[in-house]
Amino acid sequence: VVVVVVVPCDASPAFHAERPAGLRPTGHSNGGLLTEVPATDKRLFWEGRTLRNERAGNVSIDFENTRVSFVVHGANFVGLRIQDRTSGGARLAVYINNTEWADGDEASIPGLRVATLVTSPVQTLYTLATGHQLKAACAEVSVALISEWNMVGDTRASETLNIEAVVTDGTVSASWRQAQQLRRVVFLGDSLASGVGTGGDVPPSGAPCGAGVLLDDSSRSWPAMTCSALNASCETLAASGWTLFANRPNIPSIFPLTLGHMYSWSAADVVPWNFASTPRPDALVVELGENDCHAGDCTNATFLARLRDAYVAFVANVTGPAVYDDPNLPVFITIAPHEAGQSAAILPAVAELQSRGFTGVRFLNATASPEGLPRGCGGHPSHAQSKNSAARATNAICTALGWC
Repeated sequence: VVVVVVVPCDASPAFHAERPAGLRPTGHSNGGLLTEVPATDKRLFWEGRTLRNERAGNVSIDFENTRVSFVVHGANFVGLRIQDRTSGGARLAVYINNTEWADGDEASIPGLRVATLVTSPVQTLYTLATGHQLKAACAEVSVALISEWNMVGDTRASETLNIEAVVTDGTVSASWRQAQQLRRVVFLGDSLASGVGTGGDVPPSGAPCGAGVLLDDSSRSWPAMTCSALNASCETLAASGWTLFANRPNIPSIFPLTLGHMYSWSAADVVPWNFASTPRPDALVVELGENDCHAGDCTNATFLARLRDAYVAFVANVTGPAVYDDPNLPVFITIAPHEAGQSAAILPAVAELQSRGFTGVRFLNATASPEGLPRGCGGHPSHAQSKNSAARATNAICTALGWC
């Protein structure tokens, strides 16, 4: 799913106060003629994992919560040209007057989400906003992938959303976010972090609403809401079924986090994540382990010891010379929004890492209080529970790193 945020520029003081001179618009509306701005244009600010084709001018995206931001001036139409090469499609959610792409309550605030669009292989041009929605002289626009329906099944590098261009009758300039020095946070996790089931909360006493891709919404996940509250630039790399062991349906043993081929791995015992292709983040938040704990595994002392050792090896690899080469990198080993017994392995893993000199490693308990909160769909946490977890995670990260 792709989220689109359109914001009148005057709503953000940063638009006037902090935008460098080189990012100001150079023209005006072109009288209704539509023009295209290639997806790789420097005025478009991408956040998250992307695969750029500078020669063709397009950007492929595959991980949820990836987004692009830009400003349009004097426009009566703003659209996006997309080549949908996925096997299941995605959704585009359109927002108006929201400076953050996920504020946690967007579904209940009138005028923010104005449309939800579904991508299709037979359609290429998608309308994001038109005249009555673009009342101001300029508008801040963000487009974020919030769910790809068959991401797990799309194992070929070609099975992505290919963003080709912004299409508008106005003038495009850089987003105010591009002018800011945003902190960078990477979230790694499973379905609890990807927003599965957060699109349809039900009362605590109500019947479960089932499962289905229309009920998945990563903009309502706890990482998205935490990122928004921290005003950070984030990558969320999460998918249903991912674990810390390679002998289950999960992440591959060598995972360079490029697009496609995500499920071709050798039979390794511990997953040595490879982040060599990514810049060092200001913080790494890891929520993995609940899928490891099934069939009573996390009541077995031998299994818990293996899970503990896997976490220790994982963090040592990520912070070691092969990846970020920083034993002091802030790493939050997290449980959220609920757990299935993995804390019995995570807490000893954190203690072991700290005793080895990994000073940036911390345990983050962001489990949500279940009392009185709606349940999510398909056995997953609800948006309300995820929001509760996001508040706890935001406070813990912000306090630990001195960001507040």
